[in-house]
Amino acid sequence: MYEAIKDADAIAIVRDRAPFNEAMIARLPKLKFLTFTGECNGTLEASALVARNIPMACTPGGSSKETTAELTWTLILGASKRLVEQNKLIASGGWRDQLSVLPMLSGERLGVMGLGSIGSRVAKVGAALGMEVVT
Repeated sequence: MYEAIKDADAIAIVRDRAPFNEAMIARLPKLKFLTFTGECNGTLEASALVARNIPMACTPGGSSKETTAELTWTLILGASKRLVEQNKLIASGGWRDQLSVLPMLSGERLGVMGLGSIGSRVAKVGAALGMEVVT
């Protein structure tokens, strides 16, 4: 698993299926964000993320797999388009000459761990955007 994620900035994992202990987190120097499905994860050592100021999120329980896939894409798009930074720029009076929607996702690689009911939805959107989808 490490080889597939070693250069990742953001990682989305499925509940407790992919253990993320302190040792694994320490081996991911580029990691800036981690999210997981469900409301709890028994194999995630969250304290290791907190110690590195890496934000994490989860998807609330519910009957809809679609909302989890949508949240995944909300986070991917927000991070790739630097939405928080762009919003701060606008709020501080910055304007178009300073804004950028780059980089493009088309041609980029999207790693999806598992093609279940959620992963397959995420992969379809990635493919529709012209991304190389690897599983």
